[in-house]
Amino acid sequence: MCTGDPVRTTVTSAVAEQTAVVKQVVSGLISDLQQQRQAKTSLSLLKILEEAGISGEEKLVTLLDTFMSQRKAMDLIADKLQCEKEELLAKVTQLFKENETNSQKIMQLSIKVGNKDLQVEQLRRRVEHLETVTVGQNPSEEP
Repeated sequence: MCTGDPVRTTVTSAVAEQTAVVKQVVSGLISDLQQQRQAKTSLSLLKILEEAGISGEEKLVTLLDTFMSQRKAMDLIADKLQCEKEELLAKVTQLFKENETNSQKIMQLSIKVGNKDLQVEQLRRRVEHLETVTVGQNPSEEP
C-alpha cells in the first residue's frame, strides 16, 4: 500500500478513530472507578463517624479541636516528664507509686516527730521537777 492509497488512508483514519474512542472509554472507566472508590470511602467514613456518635460537621470539628488540644497537652506533659508520649501512662503510674511511698514516709516521720516532741516535753517536766527539788533542798543556791 502506498501513502496515497485511499484504502490505507481509510484504514488509518478508522484505527485512529477507534483509538480515540477506546481512550475515551478507558478514561471514563477510570473516572467511574475513582468516583466509586471515593463513594465507598465516603460511605465507610460516614459509617465509622455514625458508629462513633459523630452526627454532624460541627461535632466533628469540635472533636478534632479537642483532639489537637489534648495532643498538644500530651506533648507538653511528655516534655515535662522527659519521656515519650507512649511512656506517659507508665511514668504517671510510677509517679503515683512514688507519691504513695513518700506519703507513707511522711506519716511515719510525723509520728516520730510527735514522739520526739512528747519525749522533749517529758524531759522538760523532769528538769523543772529536778530544779524545784534542788531549789527546795538548797534554798541558799540559785539555779
